[in-house]
Amino acid sequence: MTTDARDSFDPDALRARYREGRDRRLRRDGNDQYLEVRGEFASFVDDPYVAGLTRAPLTDEALVVVIGGGFGGLLAGARLREAGIPVNYPHMLGEQSKHIAYIIRHAIERGARTIEVSEEAEAEWVATVIRLARLGQQFLEDCTPGYYNNEGKPGERSGQNGFYGGGSERAE
Repeated sequence: MTTDARDSFDPDALRARYREGRDRRLRRDGNDQYLEVRGEFASFVDDPYVAGLTRAPLTDEALVVVIGGGFGGLLAGARLREAGIPVNYPHMLGEQSKHIAYIIRHAIERGARTIEVSEEAEAEWVATVIRLARLGQQFLEDCTPGYYNNEGKPGERSGQNGFYGGGSERAE
């Protein structure tokens, strides 16, 4: 005999679980925990690889998108889709969060006060991204015109501004 998931669903228990998770994340200092990016770190607000993009907004529809728990998660999902963010974006954020946590842990263990990439390491990484992105160049050229292939005209920066072809398992 199989049990229908609806028979065992307890909305009060789910609300309590989300409330407990929220309470663990909330800090007493609220927005005061955030620092304004200024001074020697002000340059981190700018992206040196973005020349800007002007085009009409894109629209899309999705039947189901799950971003996170509670009403806040629903709002986040709706706003991300309105902004044109693909549904796999949360996975990418999770992978990046793990990598950032790894870097911060090592910085703390070494007593570092700042973390900064060298120009050589950045140039090497950009070259790797471009090299691996070329694996999808033919697909971008043949694909239906849209956001990801510059409306059917993949340009010089398509590889640099596109997907990292190695996936999260190959990022080192």
